[in-house]
Amino acid sequence: MTYLPTWFFSTLAQSAAAIVGFIVAISTVIYTTRNAERRKKTEMITEDLLDLAEGPGILINQLTVYLAGELTENSSKDLLEMTPTIDSEEELLEYDLSN
Repeated sequence: MTYLPTWFFSTLAQSAAAIVGFIVAISTVIYTTRNAERRKKTEMITEDLLDLAEGPGILINQLTVYLAGELTENSSKDLLEMTPTIDSEEELLEYDLSN
């Protein structure tokens, strides 16, 4: 039985194409996964930066209202949520700044 060289090269080309296709498929999956992770981390950082930018301003406004003596029930609840050392609304309303 005689084998032609074209058969060998044809088989070699098909095998090489299959290997290249497999490598491209794996590379695409890795790239897509990393891109999705990067996008998720970017969104989390953006949200954290926005919260940071808004957070101190809100807290300062609430403290200003408190120090001015205009603390209402709603503003005391807001301040209580942002102040982890005070356990209840009553403590916040009765807190003496001279301590």
